[in-house]
Amino acid sequence: MMAFVHALDPVVCGVLVAYLEFLSQKRGKPVISPRQAKFLFWSTIVALLVWLFCGEKLLHVTLYDATLQPILVGIFTGCLLAGVVFGGAPRFFEGGFSKNVARLSYAAYLVHIPLIATSYRILMFVPHAGKSHLVNFLYVLPAYFIIVWIASELLQRFVEEPFVRNLKRYR
Repeated sequence: MMAFVHALDPVVCGVLVAYLEFLSQKRGKPVISPRQAKFLFWSTIVALLVWLFCGEKLLHVTLYDATLQPILVGIFTGCLLAGVVFGGAPRFFEGGFSKNVARLSYAAYLVHIPLIATSYRILMFVPHAGKSHLVNFLYVLPAYFIIVWIASELLQRFVEEPFVRNLKRYR
């Protein structure tokens, strides 16, 4: 599972999308048209859903799980990002909720793995914990999202934002 956190594929895809946006600004016209971006966005959503629901992920860690799955995650997120950047996503992604999620996404990326164990520890205080995997999942998931959101908000407000302010001051 840690291979997903340390994979460079999403970073490479993100840099590629940023480069395509740079080329678009330099040329004065988008490298990917809004129509192509819409097709890219929705076809990636469909491909991602099919891939996610086609079978158990990481049930048995094989060469596919260790190499191809992280690469697929990087490619899918890169395609989604390109679709959004070049105007292919629905207007929902321009709203306040989506912008807040985007603002906290890097902080959430940094804290989400260490907080899995914390969320499972909360189960010790739940009376129905251990009855079934579904019950455990239904208790852990909301707790996990709340804990990750709070930790991400704290990290963003007290580490990231002051760092960016100080960085601008020194430039």
